[in-house]
Amino acid sequence: MKQLFLLLFTHLIISGIMAQAPQSFQYQAVVRDDTGQPLVHVAADIAIEILQGGHDGTVVFSELHLVETNAFGLVNIQVGSQESLEHIAWGDDLYFIRVSLDGNIMGTTQLLSVPYALHAQTSSDSFSGDYHDLDNLPVLDHFVAVDSPEEGDLVVYHEDGWTRIPVGAEGQVLTIVNGLPAWADPAGTEGETVTDIDGNVYQTIQIGNLLWMAENLKTTHYNDGTPIAYPGDNNQAWTGNTTGAYAWYGNDESNKDLYGALYNWRAVNTGILCPEGWYVPEDSDFYAMVDFLINSDEGYTSENLGNALKSCRQVNSPMGDGCDVTAHPRWNAHWLHYGTDDFGYGALPGGIRYPNGSYDEMGTYFNIWTSTERNASTAWSWYIGYEDGEIAPDFMFKSTGYSVRCVKDLSRKEED
Repeated sequence: MKQLFLLLFTHLIISGIMAQAPQSFQYQAVVRDDTGQPLVHVAADIAIEILQGGHDGTVVFSELHLVETNAFGLVNIQVGSQESLEHIAWGDDLYFIRVSLDGNIMGTTQLLSVPYALHAQTSSDSFSGDYHDLDNLPVLDHFVAVDSPEEGDLVVYHEDGWTRIPVGAEGQVLTIVNGLPAWADPAGTEGETVTDIDGNVYQTIQIGNLLWMAENLKTTHYNDGTPIAYPGDNNQAWTGNTTGAYAWYGNDESNKDLYGALYNWRAVNTGILCPEGWYVPEDSDFYAMVDFLINSDEGYTSENLGNALKSCRQVNSPMGDGCDVTAHPRWNAHWLHYGTDDFGYGALPGGIRYPNGSYDEMGTYFNIWTSTERNASTAWSWYIGYEDGEIAPDFMFKSTGYSVRCVKDLSRKEED
């Protein structure tokens, strides 16, 4: 024997009031057997009647729904979807709903919120939807006022007042600087070159408000002229270093101009590894870069952005001439994940020097330090791998040798 257990029936759905779409409301119930167990995936004939005046009042509406219960015994019925409710004078009387299941009356209940909501559409004091039909209209002429507005300006609320953001230049994109919208050149805009204290010149690329080196750092001196320690193949000197050290991959200096140097985090932590006015990016700078690029184009996600940042130089690259190479510097071949270098960032897999003195991952991983410490023995880094398309954070022991890319915060420059 089927029983009907009422879950909810004053859930009102009135769509398109202004367009005068048909009125309806939703009725939900659970169909159970005589032991109280839900009957799942069974057919049910449910009759809905609306009575005027009382439990035994006049039937002013009726419709029949042939439904099937779901995996929980639940049925959903849109009352008013079969027959019209529009002729009912909801404001004139009390109304009740009577539900029957397979011809058996299961109960009658008073409608409460439904008549009020449906009646509101036709009542004499209902809102037409036209702002100008309201009484006591507020005067808004001077609610927002800025001096000398120009075509295309933005007006934003800031520090208890309205601030005008002048329109940007053609091709710029909107970003956030210090909590306020600001116009910036789009990702991939070529920036100035920067020269380190050794005389190495690096191409740069602007992404949001950060100007990034488009090459791995290869200086052998701090920006105050102090030499950076080079332990070479003396691994005891490398692991015991506390003042900062660098290495060439495989202790081979010919890798300098291919992939740059590998620095331990203690060199990063000196604060003077990068050229004057530049710094090793914080962990938050990488997040800012990733968020800016993903928000700049809906085609980029955290799963494919790494491919867009990689240099296109790759074994068997489908990008063609200039990208399909075997000579270093380049990425190892992968049938699916290959660099497209959409922004000119040119990430190259300079590999890693492990604390035990071994070298690995040239051609497979772009491992890059941040200046953000994680704990006494590790610091945060980011990586891009040849076998997948993401760019993601990681952490590593401070005595590990990783690549470095320096950045300049252009918003700080403007403030200065």
